[in-house]
Amino acid sequence: MKKAFVIIRVSSQDQLKGYGPIVQWFDDVIPNAPLLGLEVSEKYKRVIQERATTWERAKFEGLMREALTLYQNNEIEALLFPRVDRETRFIFGSFPLLCEVVRSGLKVFFARERFELDPNNPESTERYLNKATQAQAYVETLRLNTMRGKRAKALQGKIPGGSGSTIYGYDYVKVSQENGGRRIINETEASWVPQMYQWLVNEGLSSNQILYRLRAHNAPTKSGKIWNRHSVQAILINPAYTGKTYVFTTAKGKQFARPRADWIEIPGATPAIIRQELFDAAQKQLRVNQEKSPRNCKREYLLHGHLRCRQCGRAYVGAITSSIQHSKRYIQRFYRCKGKLKMYAPVERCCNKGWSANKLEAMVWGKLEEYLSKP
Repeated sequence: MKKAFVIIRVSSQDQLKGYGPIVQWFDDVIPNAPLLGLEVSEKYKRVIQERATTWERAKFEGLMREALTLYQNNEIEALLFPRVDRETRFIFGSFPLLCEVVRSGLKVFFARERFELDPNNPESTERYLNKATQAQAYVETLRLNTMRGKRAKALQGKIPGGSGSTIYGYDYVKVSQENGGRRIINETEASWVPQMYQWLVNEGLSSNQILYRLRAHNAPTKSGKIWNRHSVQAILINPAYTGKTYVFTTAKGKQFARPRADWIEIPGATPAIIRQELFDAAQKQLRVNQEKSPRNCKREYLLHGHLRCRQCGRAYVGAITSSIQHSKRYIQRFYRCKGKLKMYAPVERCCNKGWSANKLEAMVWGKLEEYLSKP
């Protein structure tokens, strides 16, 4: 019997009550693993939780790397998923990682379907791709139906549930409750919102400076985690704090990036915390801060947005270093992991090394030329 590393994926907290980790473990993994010649145990069981219509690469890749490390240390011999759609609903994201695992020699199995992914067996490969394609189609249908349901609630004057329904300074009353689908003020959090706007407008503080001041004052966060720049910016650009509620504003993960024609306003769903004049002044100051930001440099980083740290899963970002030699200052571009920065990893910093931008870009460009020369 081969010792197997098991990765179980659930889409939400609600699945803990239905087709969750326990059900997948006892209904799919336990009865089918022996039929595949696999031995499973709690020691090598891991669970990923993410939304049904998204795929979080860092979570998935982190467990795949862990499995490879255990395999290289001769602790496991196989990787087992409860079923194909628990491994991938986003084939173009997870398939390259799966290929890397297979190339390493680690065997990959699927419990419910009772088969091994064998790259030398056309029937096995076709079976996997068919199942994965069906899973991808299911996600698109789920996303479409979810959007239709949310739109119907918005047209009824209710804020649809989801990640955008609960924002800092407010508590969300669920649609299923009496007078639901709206926000009510959370007094503890709401007291910090005008303060943040005043720091921005009256003192001209940047988002980073505001977040460090919030940390210094031990201001509470919505999640209970440490303040970060994204959370601060999301508060400073949201018109909901003036009493205006809009839904369907997000595009590609960016707030208020969707065309204004797609927005739906829900009157009276969010009580105001700040005046409209203060909000307008804040938007003006944000534009000034952006123009003065040191991030607006003229240096280009060709791999920006395409690099991930193998150790912690965070993005590699562009930076510069300077040195003086023979009375001359030399500027060099390089890439470093975000996990090295205090604002992203205040306690445990990533120790992965930085890379010279010229060296890394040349390596990648060389590989691209190699592939393009053999279409």
